[in-house]
This record gives sequence, structure tokens and C-alpha cells, in this order.
Amino acid sequence: MKRPSLVRLALSGAGLAAALGAVVFLALPDDEVAPRRVCAVLPSHRPPAAPDASVAKDDESDSLPIYGVPRPALRQAKPGSVGSLLVTLGRARGANERVQIVAETLARSKPEEALAIEESLLRSELPGTPDEREVLRLFLIARLAEAPGPRAEEILVARLDGCVPRPERLMAIEALAVRPDSARGGIEAIARGDHDGVVQDKARWALARAR
Repeated sequence: MKRPSLVRLALSGAGLAAALGAVVFLALPDDEVAPRRVCAVLPSHRPPAAPDASVAKDDESDSLPIYGVPRPALRQAKPGSVGSLLVTLGRARGANERVQIVAETLARSKPEEALAIEESLLRSELPGTPDEREVLRLFLIARLAEAPGPRAEEILVARLDGCVPRPERLMAIEALAVRPDSARGGIEAIARGDHDGVVQDKARWALARAR
């Protein structure tokens, strides 16, 4: 059976959290647990203690390249905006409500500010259960897949990192497959060898699609 596009499924209107949960399910083949590479701690931003607190300073590992592609420099959203959003998300009940809050926030933002918010959230320690956090990150990646310009591509390239969970890497590869020049080096590196065979197969699919 042909699987639907991960990005298209994530952005479908049939219940955001349900659709994104299906993306996680589709990313896991039967009877397989996605392998996780042992790696350095990723840059993380903890939710602030107060709504007006700013996002924490980036970890030094932010500057390390990803598959030879420079890691994009974090562009902060307006001071306090992401911190306030994290507090609001922490008060929300469930993944669907958090996705709706983020969607409404991004809809009110200018394109450049929306990209900064999306990137900051992807690098933040989000509230909720592990599954709920993954649902929100997949929604952000799906939105980035629809965003034009090199900045969105740079953020998507950052999700190719081997320390990123499999569903996010798969969706990022699919999103970058329609932009073959932007991340070809990173996708080729994954196709040649990766600790996760499912992600490696997805990278090979992306390269074949670009030919």
C-alpha cells in the first residue's frame, strides 16, 4: 500500500493531533523500534519561569555542522515572545490545543518572525509528554515544508541531524526532496550511511526523486 505524504498528512484538516499522530505511526515499520544514535546533548531551551523571560542562550554545539552543512544561526523572535508562548503552551491541555495555539500565533506573525518562532520552538524544551512534544515538532516541520526561501531550508536541514527523532528526520527529508539543491549534500551523506536504515532508505528515495 502506498503511504501518503508525511507533510500532506500532517497539514490535513482532519484533526491536527490525530493526523500528526498518524505521521509518527507511519514512520515506524512493523515490529521495529527506531534506533537512536548516542550523541552530544542538543541545544535546548527550557520554558521560562515567567512569561516575559527570554529563551535561554544557545549551547556551543549550535555551531557544529550537520553532514557538512553549516548549522543555521538561531534568529531570535521578538524578546519574550517565544518565552510567553512556551508558558501558554504549558497551560494548554493536550497536543491538539497546543498545535492550535501555535498555528494561531504563526498566522498573526510576519513571515520572518514566524520562521524565527518555528526555529526557536524546534530548539526548545516543549511542554507535554514525549508524544505530544513530537506532534508539535512535526507540525512545525510540516509548516516549514510549505515556507519558501533559504531560511526555511536551513531550518529543515538542521532536522537531518542523527540525534533528531526518526519521524522528524523523515519529514524533513521529504520536505527537502522538492528542493534538491538546498540539502543534497546532507541527504547524500545519509543515503551513503546512517545508523537508521529507514531514514537512509528515505534519503535514497529523495535522491531518486530529484533525478
